[in-house]
Amino acid sequence: DGHIGYQLPGYIPVRSDPADRGDRPVRGDDGSHEWVERIPFDDLPWQFDPEPGRIVTANNAAVDADYPYFIAQEWDPGDRAQRITDLIDTLGANETTGITVGELGQIQMDDVPLRSVVMRPVLRDIIPTTEDGATIDQRIRGWDGSCDASSLGCAAWSAAVWQIRGSRR
Repeated sequence: DGHIGYQLPGYIPVRSDPADRGDRPVRGDDGSHEWVERIPFDDLPWQFDPEPGRIVTANNAAVDADYPYFIAQEWDPGDRAQRITDLIDTLGANETTGITVGELGQIQMDDVPLRSVVMRPVLRDIIPTTEDGATIDQRIRGWDGSCDASSLGCAAWSAAVWQIRGSRR
């Protein structure tokens, strides 16, 4: 009938201890970490004909901070979903024309990380102090922004971002 929808399916437990996020081993001998119920199906995240007429999911948060149940804590920050949205907009998809199966395939196979668009200019301001750093810098500067399997620039960018993120912890 021309509608679109999204339903997060599953049996998602509600734990007796609200601080228990299921990400670490917990005691099992005292009942303090039991599953007390599951999120009722009608309360699971869903969308039906949302504005602006499309639903994009790419491991980004399916709920906001006001959602009353815990589902997950390690969502993609939304970069992948934004990249998909940008590609849909670039392809000129709208309610009248939609997008083709071929265009959806292009989106599915897209290998440009949106974070690199933000991070590459920042990395350009870093002056390497080692030979390895200079090699990384050279590869990032010569990189076209895509991450196909043979991209030395993407590998260098990923390594640099990994180091930067690690140094912030």
